Amino acid sequence: MEVRDKSTGNVLREVSENTLAESLKILDAGKAACAELASLSGADLAESLAAISLSTGNATDSLSKSISVETGMPLKGSRADVSLAAQEFMAASSLLSTSMSSRTALPTGPFDTSLLSFYRRSPLGTVLLSASPVEDFSHSAKVIAAAISSGNSVVCVPPPLSPGPFEELKKILDSSGLPKNTFQLLFLQNESRAMREIMKSGHFGEVVFLGSNSEFKNVMRGATGKRTIISGKSSSPVIIWDDSDLDTAAECVAESAFSSYNGGYAAARKVILREDSYEYFRNRLVELASRISVGNAVEEGTYFGPLPDSSYAAEAHRQLEEALGKGALLAYGGNISGNYIPPTILEYLPAGPPLLMDYPCVPFVCLEQVSSMDAAIEAANRLSSHVQASLFTSDIDLATSASEKLEFAEVLINEAPGQYSGVWHRVCGQAGSQTENIVDLREEFSKAQIIKLKK
Repeated sequence: MEVRDKSTGNVLREVSENTLAESLKILDAGKAACAELASLSGADLAESLAAISLSTGNATDSLSKSISVETGMPLKGSRADVSLAAQEFMAASSLLSTSMSSRTALPTGPFDTSLLSFYRRSPLGTVLLSASPVEDFSHSAKVIAAAISSGNSVVCVPPPLSPGPFEELKKILDSSGLPKNTFQLLFLQNESRAMREIMKSGHFGEVVFLGSNSEFKNVMRGATGKRTIISGKSSSPVIIWDDSDLDTAAECVAESAFSSYNGGYAAARKVILREDSYEYFRNRLVELASRISVGNAVEEGTYFGPLPDSSYAAEAHRQLEEALGKGALLAYGGNISGNYIPPTILEYLPAGPPLLMDYPCVPFVCLEQVSSMDAAIEAANRLSSHVQASLFTSDIDLATSASEKLEFAEVLINEAPGQYSGVWHRVCGQAGSQTENIVDLREEFSKAQIIKLKK
């Protein structure tokens, strides 16, 4: 597999993929590491996690450059991402050292990694982590910290186009005092097919999959009874009502839509407005989009770098041409060049889902006019992704009633889609349809649903 600089296209190196037999040996080595992890005291495990945090922080420059070169994330975002990754390991260490006198109770507390709640103190065994080029590095670190702190080894399938940051992280974990093979890497060229074969083997205790909606569907088809946690970036709708601050709303949408690869887990993709506020909002969003710098990820000042995968740009170009051919209008952007896509705003799209719903890292926004709140809610609920939605309004009664009708696991008020507050797809046993599992997710997280009203 060739690893390329996403900004220049230059080949950096080649990585050899593992065969199925090699993959199973790696998973079995992880199982053996779990027995050694079980012999560690909570204090020893906490010390190793703290060492990982410190080493990750010390490697910020090299890690952030590796992330930017191989994924296209601008340096500012990469540095922030590495800092978050270091915090995840330190948070896990703090919980172990302060909340656990024994390894029989799962601690609860202000730990940003809600993922810990999915693990039990009786280790599951090897956690198979499949990362993705559109997931940030810290999200993977969150899974790794949670799994290891609960006594599980981790076998990570790094993004095939950007494995460098994970190779560096492995060196850090290997020197932290953890048992050998606690954290391993598995390189798969045809990941979807290979993952299905590996999942059939049963050589692991759990699979955690970080990826986009299209990848989500592939893994859903391959679930074979093992407990599975799936999280992916989500393209989300934003309803902006006339009584809201349109300037603030435009700034929030631009931040979410045009920097979704810079740390957010959800991106504003479809913006729904009433006719009275449509023109002003569109012009304001165009103005903000025109200020965004697109360029080489490792150059200071770049706000949006190249996409992590050339296939995303090719698909973006295809869908854009198709939409324009059917009558959509281009309000801004659209001049795709190689892996570079500028912020792009479209309006008057033909019936159907917004562009590139399965590619949240692509900076596209689709605008839609409606005549009523009921029509706005209906338009939002037509989206295939039902994880996060946003509503901008100054009417608390309207916010409350609308949020109850929006069929999403999380509804943000006066805040654009971005960081999840603990919303994860969970698939237990045989996988059903995506819609069925979203319903389960909504029930599970109903108490954690966020409704905010900024005055």
